[in-house]
Amino acid sequence: TDMVLLYTTLMVMIYSYKGLVEQKPYAMIVAYVFAALGVLTKGPVAIVLPGMILLVFAGINRSWSMVKALFPWQGILILLAIVLPWYGYMYHTHGMEFINGFLGLHNVTRATQSEHPEVNHWWYYLPIFLGGSLPWTGAILYGMYRGWKIRTDAYLFTMIMGWGTIVFYTAMATKYPTYAFISVIPFSLLGAFGIISLKDASHRAWWWVLGPTLMLW
Repeated sequence: TDMVLLYTTLMVMIYSYKGLVEQKPYAMIVAYVFAALGVLTKGPVAIVLPGMILLVFAGINRSWSMVKALFPWQGILILLAIVLPWYGYMYHTHGMEFINGFLGLHNVTRATQSEHPEVNHWWYYLPIFLGGSLPWTGAILYGMYRGWKIRTDAYLFTMIMGWGTIVFYTAMATKYPTYAFISVIPFSLLGAFGIISLKDASHRAWWWVLGPTLMLW
């Protein structure tokens, strides 16, 4: 289910970017379709995490029009049409057992009480990011550094999506390596940008790529 959540969240973010930055209204409606599929798979987190990231992105851009674009009535209706039949049927069939199990245990309880307290550290996802990005860790860090100078919409979006995911799941009590998978996509884009940026950089800049990789190895 984490892989399905990864896919649906990625689609939500891609189509939301088209809707907010490229100003394609239909894209936000498509984003809500994928958000609904994610909610069916893993519950409210499929819409809470992307929603928080997108609101931060709109806030950094100081754009009220972006905030309004995040809530198209057509998209909300489609989400309810996809989600409510299954949730309604499960509640009708199982009653509070469904609420306490699916929504209570697997969402609220896991967010507030650690399933594995021995690994509940604030830095849990940092070594996963550094080691999991090999051999492109240095390229990603260089892409973050170079992008900070120009701060395009694409750069801000990928940075907020990547670090926002890590911060969000760091705040959750239960931690799993697979929760950080969503951040791999925007970080990969930043790594590609870092490699491309090296064409116009000095030879010393290659140590941004090679240095962290050799150190981590």
